[in-house]
Amino acid sequence: MMLVNSHFSINRPRPTLPDVVDIGGVHCRAGRPLPKDLEDFVSGAKDGLSKWLPVQDILAHPNTKLFITHGGLLSTQEAIYHGVPLVGIPLFTDQDLNINRYVSAGLAVSLEILGIQEKDISEAVNTALNTPTLLENVKTMSRLFRDQPMSAIDTAVFWS
Repeated sequence: MMLVNSHFSINRPRPTLPDVVDIGGVHCRAGRPLPKDLEDFVSGAKDGLSKWLPVQDILAHPNTKLFITHGGLLSTQEAIYHGVPLVGIPLFTDQDLNINRYVSAGLAVSLEILGIQEKDISEAVNTALNTPTLLENVKTMSRLFRDQPMSAIDTAVFWS
Protein backbone atom coordinates (compact mmCIF):
# COMPACT_ATOMS: atom_id res chain seq x y z
CA MET A 1 0.00 0.00 0.00
CA MET A 2 1.31 3.42 -0.95
CA LEU A 3 -0.31 6.63 0.33
CA VAL A 4 0.56 9.56 -1.96
CA ASN A 5 0.25 13.27 -1.19
CA SER A 6 -1.55 13.95 -4.45
CA HIS A 7 -5.08 14.80 -5.59
CA PHE A 8 -6.58 14.65 -9.07
CA SER A 9 -7.69 18.28 -8.87
CA ILE A 10 -4.17 19.70 -8.58
CA ASN A 11 -2.01 17.03 -10.19
CA ARG A 12 -2.11 15.70 -13.70
CA PRO A 13 -4.21 12.54 -14.05
CA ARG A 14 -2.12 9.40 -14.20
CA PRO A 15 -2.77 5.69 -14.11
CA THR A 16 -2.10 4.02 -10.78
CA LEU A 17 -2.23 0.53 -9.38
CA PRO A 18 -4.96 -0.42 -6.90
CA ASP A 19 -2.53 -0.22 -3.98
CA VAL A 20 -1.83 3.50 -4.58
CA VAL A 21 -4.18 5.83 -2.70
CA ASP A 22 -4.17 9.61 -3.08
CA ILE A 23 -4.34 11.48 0.21
CA GLY A 24 -3.46 14.94 -1.12
CA GLY A 25 -3.98 17.71 1.40
CA VAL A 26 -3.77 15.34 4.35
CA HIS A 27 -2.27 18.20 6.35
CA CYS A 28 -4.91 20.77 5.31
CA ARG A 29 -7.58 21.77 7.79
CA ALA A 30 -10.22 24.39 8.38
CA GLY A 31 -8.93 27.68 9.70
CA ARG A 32 -9.02 28.27 13.43
CA PRO A 33 -9.90 31.59 15.04
CA LEU A 34 -6.86 33.84 15.24
CA PRO A 35 -5.60 35.15 18.59
CA LYS A 36 -7.05 38.63 19.24
CA ASP A 37 -3.84 40.54 18.52
CA LEU A 38 -3.38 38.71 15.22
CA GLU A 39 -7.07 39.05 14.30
CA ASP A 40 -6.82 42.81 14.91
CA PHE A 41 -3.69 42.93 12.76
CA VAL A 42 -5.19 40.94 9.88
CA SER A 43 -8.58 42.65 10.01
CA GLY A 44 -7.27 46.19 10.24
CA ALA A 45 -3.84 46.27 8.66
CA LYS A 46 -3.10 47.47 5.17
CA ASP A 47 0.42 46.04 5.41
CA GLY A 48 2.92 44.90 8.01
CA LEU A 49 5.49 42.34 9.04
CA SER A 50 5.52 39.49 11.50
CA LYS A 51 8.21 36.99 12.46
CA TRP A 52 5.76 34.08 12.32
CA LEU A 53 2.14 33.54 11.32
CA PRO A 54 -0.11 30.46 11.48
CA VAL A 55 -0.29 30.05 7.70
CA GLN A 56 -3.40 27.89 7.39
CA ASP A 57 -5.35 30.15 9.74
CA ILE A 58 -4.24 33.23 7.78
CA LEU A 59 -5.11 31.54 4.45
CA ALA A 60 -8.58 30.73 5.83
CA HIS A 61 -9.17 34.35 6.90
CA PRO A 62 -11.63 36.21 4.65
CA ASN A 63 -9.24 39.17 4.31
CA THR A 64 -6.54 37.01 2.72
CA LYS A 65 -6.69 37.73 -0.99
CA LEU A 66 -3.34 36.37 -2.23
CA PHE A 67 -0.45 34.17 -1.13
CA ILE A 68 3.10 34.96 -2.23
CA THR A 69 5.00 31.69 -1.91
CA HIS A 70 8.17 29.85 -2.84
CA GLY A 71 5.93 27.15 -4.29
CA GLY A 72 6.47 24.26 -1.90
CA LEU A 73 3.95 21.44 -2.21
CA LEU A 74 2.42 21.72 1.25
CA SER A 75 1.99 25.50 1.30
CA THR A 76 0.52 25.57 -2.20
CA GLN A 77 -1.90 22.76 -1.31
CA GLU A 78 -2.96 24.80 1.73
CA ALA A 79 -3.57 27.90 -0.41
CA ILE A 80 -5.60 25.93 -2.96
CA TYR A 81 -7.54 24.20 -0.17
CA HIS A 82 -8.50 27.64 1.16
CA GLY A 83 -9.17 29.10 -2.31
CA VAL A 84 -6.37 31.68 -2.27
CA PRO A 85 -4.60 32.60 -5.55
CA LEU A 86 -0.82 32.31 -5.72
CA VAL A 87 2.13 34.38 -6.80
CA GLY A 88 5.00 31.92 -6.93
CA ILE A 89 8.68 32.77 -6.67
CA PRO A 90 10.26 29.30 -6.82
CA LEU A 91 13.76 28.71 -5.50
CA PHE A 92 14.28 24.99 -6.20
CA THR A 93 13.28 22.58 -8.96
CA ASP A 94 10.28 20.98 -7.24
CA GLN A 95 8.88 24.42 -6.44
CA ASP A 96 9.30 25.49 -10.06
CA LEU A 97 7.41 22.37 -11.20
CA ASN A 98 4.61 23.05 -8.71
CA ILE A 99 4.21 26.71 -9.67
CA ASN A 100 4.36 25.94 -13.40
CA ARG A 101 1.59 23.36 -12.94
CA TYR A 102 -0.54 25.95 -11.10
CA VAL A 103 0.16 28.61 -13.73
CA SER A 104 -0.99 26.13 -16.42
CA ALA A 105 -4.15 25.47 -14.40
CA GLY A 106 -4.83 29.19 -14.11
CA LEU A 107 -4.31 29.36 -10.34
CA ALA A 108 -1.06 31.31 -10.11
CA VAL A 109 1.30 33.88 -11.51
CA SER A 110 5.01 33.00 -11.54
CA LEU A 111 8.12 35.13 -11.11
CA GLU A 112 11.77 34.24 -11.60
CA ILE A 113 13.91 34.97 -8.53
CA LEU A 114 16.92 36.08 -10.61
CA GLY A 115 16.73 39.77 -11.37
CA ILE A 116 13.38 40.26 -9.69
CA GLN A 117 12.44 43.90 -9.11
CA GLU A 118 9.79 45.54 -6.95
CA LYS A 119 7.75 46.41 -10.06
CA ASP A 120 7.73 42.72 -11.08
CA ILE A 121 6.19 41.74 -7.76
CA SER A 122 3.69 44.59 -7.96
CA GLU A 123 2.66 43.60 -11.51
CA ALA A 124 2.31 39.93 -10.54
CA VAL A 125 0.18 40.79 -7.51
CA ASN A 126 -2.03 43.09 -9.58
CA THR A 127 -2.38 40.46 -12.30
CA ALA A 128 -3.35 37.77 -9.80
CA LEU A 129 -5.84 39.99 -7.99
CA ASN A 130 -7.41 41.50 -11.10
CA THR A 131 -7.78 38.45 -13.35
CA PRO A 132 -11.33 37.19 -12.79
CA THR A 133 -10.66 33.79 -14.37
CA LEU A 134 -7.71 33.17 -12.04
CA LEU A 135 -9.87 33.95 -9.01
CA GLU A 136 -12.69 31.74 -10.33
CA ASN A 137 -10.26 28.91 -11.13
CA VAL A 138 -8.77 28.83 -7.65
CA LYS A 139 -12.24 28.83 -6.03
CA THR A 140 -13.32 25.98 -8.33
CA MET A 141 -10.14 24.04 -7.59
CA SER A 142 -10.69 24.55 -3.86
CA ARG A 143 -14.17 23.06 -4.14
CA LEU A 144 -12.82 20.06 -6.09
CA PHE A 145 -9.97 19.59 -3.63
CA ARG A 146 -12.37 19.55 -0.67
CA ASP A 147 -15.11 17.49 -2.34
CA GLN A 148 -14.15 14.03 -1.14
CA PRO A 149 -16.26 11.29 0.40
CA MET A 150 -13.76 11.15 3.27
CA SER A 151 -11.20 13.67 4.42
CA ALA A 152 -7.63 12.93 3.39
CA ILE A 153 -6.68 12.05 6.96
CA ASP A 154 -9.66 9.67 7.28
CA THR A 155 -8.68 8.08 3.96
CA ALA A 156 -5.12 7.60 5.22
CA VAL A 157 -6.37 6.03 8.45
CA PHE A 158 -8.82 3.79 6.58
CA TRP A 159 -6.08 2.40 4.31
CA SER A 160 -3.41 2.12 7.03
